[in-house]
Amino acid sequence: DKLQNKFDSLNAIHLGTVKELSEQTKRAEENQWKIEILSQSEDSRIRVNSELKDKNNELEAQLSHQMRIQAELKEELQERTTQLQEMRTRESSLLKQLLKKLDNDEEMRARE
Repeated sequence: DKLQNKFDSLNAIHLGTVKELSEQTKRAEENQWKIEILSQSEDSRIRVNSELKDKNNELEAQLSHQMRIQAELKEELQERTTQLQEMRTRESSLLKQLLKKLDNDEEMRARE
């Protein structure tokens, strides 16, 4: 009887320990699952961040290229504007000379 009580007592302790170990194992598995999910999330975040940095570098290179082209076009436009102004000045000067010559020619005919 005493032996049975001792056995029952040890059996109860054993069952409690098994139950507690089972719960701890379950919590450990849940925590491991959470760690894996968080790790995957972190890996994903790192990957996305890296992709965004690469895309940003690509866009910066494109922007730099476009700005160089824009500067070259602006310089060419300024050169052509200057050339056009010079041509208009020459054209105006030639027209004045032509009108003066025509006036002189008319005066000479009128004198004849």
